[in-house]
Amino acid sequence: MDLSQVALADDAQTDGAWIAPRLGETMEFLCVAKSPKFRAREIRALRDLAKVYGEVFAIPAWAEAQRMGPVYLEEGMVRGVRGLFHDRERTQPVQLGDLGALIAQKKFSPLYEQMKLAVEMASTRLEADAEAALGNSSDGSDGTAAAEKSKPSSPARTPS
Repeated sequence: MDLSQVALADDAQTDGAWIAPRLGETMEFLCVAKSPKFRAREIRALRDLAKVYGEVFAIPAWAEAQRMGPVYLEEGMVRGVRGLFHDRERTQPVQLGDLGALIAQKKFSPLYEQMKLAVEMASTRLEADAEAALGNSSDGSDGTAAAEKSKPSSPARTPS
């Protein structure tokens, strides 16, 4: 086995993938999977917010958006947005630089949630690609990948 068989797709991690967080919607985010540095910042931020609100599950969406939205953008987890407009006529597209100011507003916390979901989906997709690459590298005697044999047969988790 060589390292290319267990590595994440370079272009997806560096260039990102366009993700539509809602099926049938035209809004998409260009996302990369969460980096270890991002995950560390996310954990620290959520712990800090949990101290204020009692626990992680009690953190209001708008408070998380105000704290974490800039982190998603600063760490480059979201690198673009398309299909989202400032006006009903769809003549003024929202630019990446606009996202920070928008998600800082309470009324746009649902936009943050969609952005967050898109990054989760990108992370899940890249992890699945890595698992598939690992599974394809070693076949069992019946032709089934060894990694597939060892997987529990439980339903897939949905990103939060």
